[in-house]
Amino acid sequence: MIGGGQRCGTTWLYHLLDKHPQIYLAKPVHPEPKFFISESSPGRDMGWYLNNWFSDVQGELAVGEKSTAYLDNAEAAQRMKHLLPDLKVLFILRHPVDRAISNYQFSKQNGLESESLQYALDHEQQRLKEPIPDGVSSHPQAYLTRSHYARYIERYLGCFDRSQVMVVIKERLQDEPKVTLDTVCRFLCVDPFQPEGIGQVHNMTAQDSLALSRSLASDLLGTFESSNRLLERLVGCNVRHWDELSPMMRLISR
Repeated sequence: MIGGGQRCGTTWLYHLLDKHPQIYLAKPVHPEPKFFISESSPGRDMGWYLNNWFSDVQGELAVGEKSTAYLDNAEAAQRMKHLLPDLKVLFILRHPVDRAISNYQFSKQNGLESESLQYALDHEQQRLKEPIPDGVSSHPQAYLTRSHYARYIERYLGCFDRSQVMVVIKERLQDEPKVTLDTVCRFLCVDPFQPEGIGQVHNMTAQDSLALSRSLASDLLGTFESSNRLLERLVGCNVRHWDELSPMMRLISR
């Protein structure tokens, strides 16, 4: 299961793994299955899920899907554990400030945001109390909230054995694609491979005239420091580079 996070490169990772001859991923990539974000119901149970998304499986060793809403859905991990106890869950995460900004731009691009970035961040907790728009599976304005990855990973580790959960750092996949993909393949128990188009970008957000002040950038870096340290302890990764301005932040900061 590629379970998120949103705006972290899940579509890119999906397309890379989908090229592997020993891996079958549910198609189409959009709309996502999102089966585990709600309870099973008559006519939409586990049998329906398997038949609807995996009827074309032909003996692949690793079979799965991608739904970015799973990471921050409170019940998804428990439902997965109940129905698929031997499941392996894969997450790809990026610099939390970059993710928050990309989420804001994505919401704005899709008509789900009309306020400035500063207003959106300042009023996020208040706005999260408002109903989720129809047709959207998770709150489109959870910019900072959804970037506190550790709280969500901890939930999955409470349901699954540590050996069943893997976190990929997007920047590491960009910098060391072969090494990182080989690690993912070992986790999925398939042969290592090097797909074509490894640097091809998917699901990009259009850039606009967004400006990020240096003071706001500094404040945002501090916001995630404790969460980043907890993530490191939980999964044994090193994300100290998230404590610094990313290339994206340097580009839009003034």
